[in-house]
Amino acid sequence: MPGAAARGARRPAPGTLWAGRAGLCGPREGRAAEASQRTERKAVRGVAPPRARLAGSPGPLHSSAPSLAAPGLRAPRSAGFPWRACPALAAMHGKLLPLAGLYLVQGLPYGLQSGLLPILLRSHGLSLTRVGMAKGLYTPWLFKLAWAPLVDRRGSPRAWLTLSTGALGLACGLLAAVPPAPADHDLMAVPGTLWTAGFVLTYKLGEQGAASLFPLLLLDRGASAPELGLWNGFGAVACSIVGSALCGALLSRHWQPLALLKSVLWLRLGGLACQTALLFHLDTPGASLGTSTALRGMALVSLCLQHFLGGLVTTATFTVMMHCSQRAPRTLQATHYSLLATLELLGKLLLGTLAGVLADGLGLHPCFTVFLMLSVLPLVDLGMAPSTLA
Repeated sequence: MPGAAARGARRPAPGTLWAGRAGLCGPREGRAAEASQRTERKAVRGVAPPRARLAGSPGPLHSSAPSLAAPGLRAPRSAGFPWRACPALAAMHGKLLPLAGLYLVQGLPYGLQSGLLPILLRSHGLSLTRVGMAKGLYTPWLFKLAWAPLVDRRGSPRAWLTLSTGALGLACGLLAAVPPAPADHDLMAVPGTLWTAGFVLTYKLGEQGAASLFPLLLLDRGASAPELGLWNGFGAVACSIVGSALCGALLSRHWQPLALLKSVLWLRLGGLACQTALLFHLDTPGASLGTSTALRGMALVSLCLQHFLGGLVTTATFTVMMHCSQRAPRTLQATHYSLLATLELLGKLLLGTLAGVLADGLGLHPCFTVFLMLSVLPLVDLGMAPSTLA
């Protein structure tokens, strides 16, 4: 039969190799490859493969939707959404909604604070200074590094997210339930508060920096540890108490706090200048506290004198703080004074903590020069003191 002869002519001889997309293969694999290629081409044109025809149907089934594949391109095998074809996208799909929710929860307070709060405060009549000070609410964002090791070492991320999100919701709910404070409960509206807050933040910067380093430098230059410990411990405390008592006695004799404070600040500046000059002299060749009794005595007297003057300055400053808080409403006076006392402590801790860093980074001579300059700042501030505190 001609058809059979033709089919026999097309049948390859035994051992013949077929060339396909996967390389050379045998006759059986080659025929299977050709059938697969025909099926794919029909699928691209929108025609169902032969095995998909219904019984009794005169022709092939056609797709109800037009084919989106270009001619010659293989249609994708996976139908539906794209992440079903990629395990990474499929795994991520289940986390997108929780991730978006977490971003909303942690970003909403930040957005309200940065965009809405300044407008709200200004609409209630607050000055630009007070609106700007509200930026201090960003401080918690600076302490992420402090609790990050705790998150790494204790508990799971899911537990931390649950606890922090719940605490944030509780805090927002409590703040929403608190009634707004009346206008007379504004701490910064008390006369003289802004000036006093700035003064107590800066009046101890130079003194605390020098007091933190000077005993250590004396030890490096030949002073004995027992002697230095005695004078910097018991002697310093005794001199500070005497200075505070003397300031109280002067104030009881009708000295004005600001006038007394100005005089004492000048004395402290002179004492710090003498202490700095002594330190510079000890850095010259041949100078040592171990071999010179006079230098050792001058160093110890300078140490005690600065603590004595520090007691005078502290007592006068706290008197100014109390006078300022007395101008607040009676129901707010304790809170107002606590605010000023907290700022005063913050100012003292600032230079006491950074003094060593400044000394190592700048050197001793530039560092003590900076302390002298910082000790001038309170005198400049006193020239701008409001009349309400006089």
